[in-house]
Amino acid sequence: MLVLERKSGESIIIQNGDDVIEIKVDKYNKGAVKLIFDAP
Repeated sequence: MLVLERKSGESIIIQNGDDVIEIKVDKYNKGAVKLIFDAP
């Protein structure tokens, strides 16, 4: 298991060759997390 911690506005970028996937933490509110996924 891999656990990564980010604050609001921060992102994780995963790159495989030419493909780039960005996972951004948009909001954290009362135990809920809103994530934005940008992928090909």
